[in-house]
Amino acid sequence: MENNEVEKVVIDQVEYEVNSLSDRAKVCVAQLKDLQNQINISRMRLDQLIASQNAFTRDLREEVSKKEDEPSKESK
Repeated sequence: MENNEVEKVVIDQVEYEVNSLSDRAKVCVAQLKDLQNQINISRMRLDQLIASQNAFTRDLREEVSKKEDEPSKESK
């Protein structure tokens, strides 16, 4: 099955068909697509890192509170 959709780009509220652009403009479109993909991947990675940081922070709080709940050896 063929994909007959024409790739388009909108610049300053004007829509252009990518295949009608200059070679340099096509390179810019490709670069911008790649950059957007990298930004999306970086955002996902940052979300993963923040989630991991939150999990370790939670684990540390739980671990510290366990220590506080233990009877002190000095009070025996």
